[in-house]
Amino acid sequence: MAKTVVVGGRYFDKETGEYILIEQFTDDVIVYVFESDGESDTWDARDWKNFASDLVPANDIAVAAERGMEIKIKKLHEDAIIPEYKTIGAAGFDLHITEDVTIPANRVLVQYVGEGNGEDSQFDMSNFEFVLANDNHAVVGTGLAFEIPAGHELEIRSRSGLGFNHKVMAFNGTIDSDYRSEVKLLITNLGKEPITFKKGDRVAQGIIKRVEQVNFIEADELSKTERGEGGFGSTGLS
Repeated sequence: MAKTVVVGGRYFDKETGEYILIEQFTDDVIVYVFESDGESDTWDARDWKNFASDLVPANDIAVAAERGMEIKIKKLHEDAIIPEYKTIGAAGFDLHITEDVTIPANRVLVQYVGEGNGEDSQFDMSNFEFVLANDNHAVVGTGLAFEIPAGHELEIRSRSGLGFNHKVMAFNGTIDSDYRSEVKLLITNLGKEPITFKKGDRVAQGIIKRVEQVNFIEADELSKTERGEGGFGSTGLS
C-alpha cells in the first residue's frame, strides 16, 4: 500500500492496469494523467489514502517518497563511499572497499596418508586427503559504520556478478542494530585464478531487513506435523 503520493511521481495503477503521472496535489483534488493517452482525471484529495492504495511507485520520485526510514552512516575512512540504490527495484545497495586487495585462487592439495609408499593403493581414495593449500580469503573494510534502527538488521550478501562470473563470495552475515563499528567484509575466492580488487570497487551488497526478537518458552511437547522429526533429505533429494 502506497504511503504517500507526490507531484511528479509516476505510478502503476493496479485498478486500471495503467501507468499514471501525478500532475497536481492540493487539499481538494489530485490531478493525474494516464500515460497511455495523455487524458487527465481527478480524485478527491480527502480520500487520497484509498487512491494511493492501488498505486505502485514507478519512478525515482515516487520511490523516494515511499522511503520513510532514514539510517545514519558515519564515514570512518576518507575514501569510504556512501551506498545508494542503483535502480528503482533494487533490494540491496553496493558496499565498496577502501583498500586494494588480492585474493589468491582456491588451491587444494591431494596428499597420501596411507601406509607405505602408496604405489599399490594409489586409486583407493581412502588413502588420500584433500588439504587447502592457501588462504583464499580476505577481510576488507568499507570504512563505514551504520546506525541500524532497532528491530532491523543490515544483512551482508554476495554480489551476483562476482559469484557467477568469478566464483567470489561475500560472507552472508548480519550487522546488528546495536553495532557501531566499521562494517568489514569477508571475501572468499573459490575460482581458479587470483582476483584483485581496487579501492572503491563494489565487492558485496547490503540489505536492510526487519527482524523479530521472540520469547523462548521451554515445553515438554511440541505440536505434531506431517514431517515431524525428518531431517536432511527427508522430503526428497530434488
